[in-house]
Amino acid sequence: ELRTPLNAVLGYTELLEDQLERGDTTSALADLDSIRRSANRLLRTLASILELARIEAGGAALQRDAITLERLLERIATSVIESLAEHNNRFEYEAVGGAALDDVLETDLEKLEYCLVSLLDNACRFNRGGLVRLVVDRCERRGAPWLRLEVHDTGIGIAPEDAPRLFESFTQLDDSSTRAYEGSGVSLSVTRAFCRMLGGDVSFTSEPGEGSIFVIELPARAPERDATSP
Repeated sequence: ELRTPLNAVLGYTELLEDQLERGDTTSALADLDSIRRSANRLLRTLASILELARIEAGGAALQRDAITLERLLERIATSVIESLAEHNNRFEYEAVGGAALDDVLETDLEKLEYCLVSLLDNACRFNRGGLVRLVVDRCERRGAPWLRLEVHDTGIGIAPEDAPRLFESFTQLDDSSTRAYEGSGVSLSVTRAFCRMLGGDVSFTSEPGEGSIFVIELPARAPERDATSP
């Protein structure tokens, strides 16, 4: 998780030096963009590691914000657009079950944003030249309003034998299929912990070679305290 973006930064920096010496500014600008993307990925990975350490130490606090679904989507837009472009994926959005952009959630915006960005980023990274879909559904659990967020991809999928350890810390699945795509790593562990803190959970279904569907389900109003200890 750390080595891949760091190697990219170092490699593109060497190329950049050569291009600047030759006066090739077009290629240099493209490599600068690659360096920026790799540095941002490295920063996100380091942030995930710090979040996981905070969770395991019992220091992750829950904050409840009143936000609209539209604001949540606006917050994730920049990260998602960049990941889609980097891997040449198409994106579709669908609201079902009466879900609307002006629906109000009372939840921890930063934690929910982290979870959704992590799932969408993984969907893009393990899916080259394919389709990524976000489906938002409004539903009820025990008479209370809940939100269901589905992230679909048409990527490489997950082998059944890998499923039990998918949410383990620092896990990368079978080398032969995922090394070229970079690891899902620590972000899924943090995503599961955050979803549970928000009173919900995250699950998935997948078929190798056909893609995956990751699902976040959580109450529209987060609990006063952490619902479940990670």
